[in-house]
Amino acid sequence: MGSLLQNTIFGNNKYKANTFIGGVATTLNTPALIASKLGLPIARIKSFTIVQDDIQFAVIGGSYTIAPNAFSNQNSLTYFNDAAGLVKQINSQAFFNCINAVNYNFPNVEVIIGDLTVAAKGTFAFNTSLTTFSAPSLITIKSTYTFHNCTSLINFHAPLLINFESTSYTFNSCTKLTTLTTGILNSLGQSDFANCVNLASTFDLSNLLLVPNYAFFNCEKIPSFGILKSADTIGIRSFFGCKSITSFSAPRVSYINQSAFHKCSGVTEYNFPEVITIEGDGSNNGFGTFQENIAMTSFIAPKLTTITKSYTFTNNIALRTFYAPQLVNLTATNATFSGCTELANLTIGSLNSLGQYDFANCINLISSFDLSKVLSIPNYVFLNCRKIPDFGILKLTKSIGIRAFSGCWSVTSFITPEVTYINEAAFYDCKRVIEYDFPNVTIIEGENSNNGFGTFQGNTSMISFIAPKLTTITKTYAFANNSALKTFYAPLCTQFGTLDGYSYCFYNCNNLSDFTVGATTSIGINAFTNCQSITYIDLSLVTSLYDGAFENCVKLISINNLNNVTTIKQNAFNNCKSLTTFSGNQVKYIGSRAFLNCSSVTSYNFPELETITGDISTNGFGTFKSNTMLTSFTAPKLTKIEYWDAFSNCTNIESIYLPVLITLGSTTANNNNFFNIKKGCTITVSSLLKTVNSGQPDGDLVYASTTREAIVNYI
Repeated sequence: MGSLLQNTIFGNNKYKANTFIGGVATTLNTPALIASKLGLPIARIKSFTIVQDDIQFAVIGGSYTIAPNAFSNQNSLTYFNDAAGLVKQINSQAFFNCINAVNYNFPNVEVIIGDLTVAAKGTFAFNTSLTTFSAPSLITIKSTYTFHNCTSLINFHAPLLINFESTSYTFNSCTKLTTLTTGILNSLGQSDFANCVNLASTFDLSNLLLVPNYAFFNCEKIPSFGILKSADTIGIRSFFGCKSITSFSAPRVSYINQSAFHKCSGVTEYNFPEVITIEGDGSNNGFGTFQENIAMTSFIAPKLTTITKSYTFTNNIALRTFYAPQLVNLTATNATFSGCTELANLTIGSLNSLGQYDFANCINLISSFDLSKVLSIPNYVFLNCRKIPDFGILKLTKSIGIRAFSGCWSVTSFITPEVTYINEAAFYDCKRVIEYDFPNVTIIEGENSNNGFGTFQGNTSMISFIAPKLTTITKTYAFANNSALKTFYAPLCTQFGTLDGYSYCFYNCNNLSDFTVGATTSIGINAFTNCQSITYIDLSLVTSLYDGAFENCVKLISINNLNNVTTIKQNAFNNCKSLTTFSGNQVKYIGSRAFLNCSSVTSYNFPELETITGDISTNGFGTFKSNTMLTSFTAPKLTKIEYWDAFSNCTNIESIYLPVLITLGSTTANNNNFFNIKKGCTITVSSLLKTVNSGQPDGDLVYASTTREAIVNYI
């Protein structure tokens, strides 16, 4: 049929063609059909002609409006040229999904109506071959998705276009759009230019009252938006990813919504003289409002009072100056300035609130803070703020969060009169603090991860810690490695670290000597290891002593009452060379190396002891090895000595009384349990050991009686 219709003229040809449409001759091949599409009476169509695949005709009777859905899904349409400029308005979905249209010319169109259904069926949406659109008289675009996803559109010319009325997604994802000519815009809609990643035209937004959400999202090449003289509000992600702008002026803006300037990596300075509130990232996914502004060196907002939500200025590595003297509220925030490693000068008000990580890793920040109104110091808020000199008096603060002040190297004192709770690693590595005084603190949480970040660990200048109401220290490493600490005053404190695991509470506090605590209820693993100056501890309420609890406490002389201790685990008193007496009336178990090198103890009496574990490693580190002053050992209920070297090198021992002992070492051969004991010592054991070794005595007893000339009594 196409060949028959070529160059066919319908009706009177005295009218010169003024409308030209490409590629539709096979489907729109009569005046009636084209009239129906355009929404016109057939009488207005004259000189209808088919030229190969195209049609041309004259529209008489003056201007007209193209009807809704006129050419929707007309995949063969290649162009529409309204040469006479008769079209004044184009209605909804008129050219939707015309995927082969390459250009349109509407010289007098004034209004284009977008998709009224908000279903992404915009008037020219998905015209994926369209490269040029010219509408020199266009003033207004209404509704949604008008040119959405025109992925080949390069040039758009509408110099009088000033109104985007109730629009959204007008040019969204026009990824090749480079040149756009419009007037001074009076309005815009959400996402109108979102993802126009190659758009390089300048905009004049001086008449806008509001910059909508996502309006210029990811417009990476737009160089300028002029001065936003009238705008009061900037919406969510409105300029997100506008990497090419170098400055931004908005003298009347009072409110900036979340992620509005995220990744504007070319801007060097912001000055918002009227802004009051900045919303951070509400999604908490790391899209802070000014985050990744990597060229920004200063931010000035003299009337700013409130920042909310997350990541607002995170990781702006060039930011040096932040001036907002009325800023007092960091509300429900997170990581506001985290990672601003060059931020040095911060001018803000007396804060009412803070959020976690808000100033974390601001390693060059030298400004002081007034935290007198803050009720709670959040987790990680000042982590690694190495140069902050002072936080003032925390008058109202009740709790201090995880690693809140960790790595604050320059602070010399903290005044916290109302704090009752300190969370893990809160003051880790505060190198210059000399003294802490917490008059109301009751609980200190140690480090939970067991990676060595104790709450006050690394306070290498601290000599004194005073907490008269402190009752409990939990978890691990709370005061570890504070070699200058001499005084610890917590007369009510009865727990030092985790109840049944690693503690390291005062590990390596080798100058700690003035030690005032309550009757301890629990001592975890290595709680006082290497506290080489401690002389006294009250263990009257303790039931278990864990591994290394007092290992290498070389000046520990006296222990008050072990009457409730039932278990002493390995290394508990290893190398406590000054300990002279020891009594454990309820002890049932003693672990490997527990009293190794306790060279001043003269006697042990364990009326309830049942099991001793010797050296498991066979390296000669026995449980009571080298107790060189020991003269007597009594354990009437002891039935088992495990492994090796239990009493080796007890060179002064005269009596070992173990009347019910039936297991002596790992084997019935010699396990060195009596190696090098004093010659002539008396050993009393069960008669079962006399024949346990294939009818012969246990090998340890053979060694004792022969080599050490011991008197062995079998009962």
